[in-house]
Amino acid sequence: MQQTESEGARIAAVDSYGLVGASRPELLDGLTRIATSVFDTPMASVTLVHRERQWFAGSTGLTEPGTSRAASFSARLIDDPQPLVVADTRDDPLYRDLPHVIQNPPIRFYAGVPLIDPSGHVLGTVAVFDHVPRLVNRTRMRMLQDVSAQATAYLQARRNEQILSTLRTGLDRLRCQEDDVVAAVSHELRTPVATMLGYVEMLAELPDLAQHRDVLEPLGRAGQQLVHTLERILGIILPTASDRH
Repeated sequence: MQQTESEGARIAAVDSYGLVGASRPELLDGLTRIATSVFDTPMASVTLVHRERQWFAGSTGLTEPGTSRAASFSARLIDDPQPLVVADTRDDPLYRDLPHVIQNPPIRFYAGVPLIDPSGHVLGTVAVFDHVPRLVNRTRMRMLQDVSAQATAYLQARRNEQILSTLRTGLDRLRCQEDDVVAAVSHELRTPVATMLGYVEMLAELPDLAQHRDVLEPLGRAGQQLVHTLERILGIILPTASDRH
């Protein structure tokens, strides 16, 4: 029963970001392009794992919008949220019978890290794939974790923007609240955006990614656009609160 309740809460967390079945955000596609560059692989994804399917919220080199959960590498990380590397899927009894391993061309290499939201829910993974077996070092896996952290920050900022939109339509309900509550909301909404921009700046400074500024710069601009949106909406909320005095 406890496991069922936990999975229900996890699915609710996945749904709260509004990306399952939706168009892929350009920023998440951009992060997958960075991942393929770091690993020199043809495919990468930001994957959200739902009840029976996994959805590619961001992807490079993958033609499908998602696959069944049963055929998913990412679903393996839901119960064991640790980085996973499968150097050769056909040599691994856990994965060699998966549809994407026996197809032509097959997925022969997988490396993924869990995508975990601030509440501790494992939403899915950030992963790279290849048609040939590969080995991977710790440095690259740490960089993949950095990309996952950036994706998590973006998802949180996106959800908070949706919350702000709801708050704006229900502003009358906020007018009876204390100023310090509104200030706390302001802080909680700004922090994920600042985190996302910080990761963009960190990735831009990595020597291995210097040639990919054409990807990183749009990511930074997207983050700045989120900042402007938050500031604009908060500019409506905060003066309204102060006018009560």
